[in-house]
Amino acid sequence: MKNMMMNYLERTRRMILRAVCVTAMIGMIGVGTAYAAVTLDGAKSVALADAGVSESEAVFTEVKEKQEKKEAAKYEIEFYTDEAEYEYEIRKSDGAILEVKVEMFKKEHAHYGSTSGTSGTYISVDDAKEIALKRAGLSESEVRFKKAKLDKDDGIMVYEIEFYHGRSEYECAVDASTGKIVEYDVEIDD
Repeated sequence: MKNMMMNYLERTRRMILRAVCVTAMIGMIGVGTAYAAVTLDGAKSVALADAGVSESEAVFTEVKEKQEKKEAAKYEIEFYTDEAEYEYEIRKSDGAILEVKVEMFKKEHAHYGSTSGTSGTYISVDDAKEIALKRAGLSESEVRFKKAKLDKDDGIMVYEIEFYHGRSEYECAVDASTGKIVEYDVEIDD
């Protein structure tokens, strides 16, 4: 009887020790870590804050939750203002911005800058790169440029600026006449 009791206690001790070890390992590798999921309204607030737009200025055209196979749940938020159209993908689990697209509405162009073109004076490619970097909140030393060229887009001259920062790819079209951003896109390789 004494041996049975000792065996029982030893098995119980081992099971408890295994449970403690497994619990510690789970804690170390982060399995089961709970994050507060972002609500749909929270995702809208993230997008508006990133765009620098108040809710009263925005007209929402799409606000939905989406989950594709093998991808984390996300929100797709689309809205426009008097000046631009915005599209955001925001991860539901933590509110991280996965993708941003901004397209500025076309307006009359005032000509200024330092490079002459066939229809006026344009800003320099270095100025266009600086404008794109400022919009991204980055400096030239933090990025690797992929493309910076002057091109005609829908009848206006724009600088197409593309660069990488970490695992993110930025694309920005800067009106060569006005220096205004007419299109902006960020893709984060998740």
